[in-house]
Amino acid sequence: TAVLGRDFTLESNNFTIPAGERVGYVKVIGNVENLKSRQEVDITLKLVMPDRLVMPLYGDETTVHIRKQCKFNRENYTGWAVVTSLFLYQFSLTGDYQRLIRTSPDPDDENGVILHSFLSDGYDVKIAFDDETDPVNPAVTMPSGQVVSDESMVFGTVHGDNHILIETSTQGPSYFFSCKSVAVLVNRFYVEKIGEEIGTVGHFMTEIDWVSDEEARRLQIEDGM
Repeated sequence: TAVLGRDFTLESNNFTIPAGERVGYVKVIGNVENLKSRQEVDITLKLVMPDRLVMPLYGDETTVHIRKQCKFNRENYTGWAVVTSLFLYQFSLTGDYQRLIRTSPDPDDENGVILHSFLSDGYDVKIAFDDETDPVNPAVTMPSGQVVSDESMVFGTVHGDNHILIETSTQGPSYFFSCKSVAVLVNRFYVEKIGEEIGTVGHFMTEIDWVSDEEARRLQIEDGM
C-alpha cells in the first residue's frame, strides 16, 4: 500500500463531484524517486457520501496503481549479460542453465540489440525493445526465423535442417524493466525441414540480466562462466 507523502502526493485532499454530474477528478503525483525499480504500489480512493447515494454498479472506491517507469536507453542493455534459460535447463548436456554473453547495439534497429552466442556458441539472436506502444508494459520482440542452436547439439540427432529456430511466443508476454537492465523473454522454439515447419520443441522463458564489466570478470573467475 502506498504512503501519502512518501510514495505519492495529492494536488488536493478533497474534490467535489458537481450536482448532476457523475465524474470528478483528483490529481495523483507519484514520487518515483522513492520507488524501487520493480515496485508497484496501490492507492485506494474512497468517496465520502451517504450509503444510500452509492451506485452499486460503481461503488464508492477506486484503486490507482503507481509503477515506476524510466525512458528506454539502449546503452543500459548492451555489454555483458547473464542469461538464465529454461530451455538450457531442460536440454543442456552439461546441466548449465546460465550463460555469460556479450550484447551489442543492432545497427539495423535503433531500439534493438544483438545477443551474441545467446544460448549456443556461434548463434547470435536479435531482439528489440518497445516502450512506446504501451509505456506501462514495455515489451520485447524477436523476429522469427532466427537460428538459436543446431539440433544435433541439443537432441543428439537431426529431425529437420539441423537448426532450432526461435520466435516470440504467444503463450506469455516478453517484457523488460525500464528502470533496471533486465528483460524476460517467452519464446517458441521450433524446427523446419526444407522451409516447412515440422514441429515445436516447446515454449521456454529466459531472463537476461545485464551486468557490469567488474561483475562479469567476477563471474568468469569465481563461477567459471
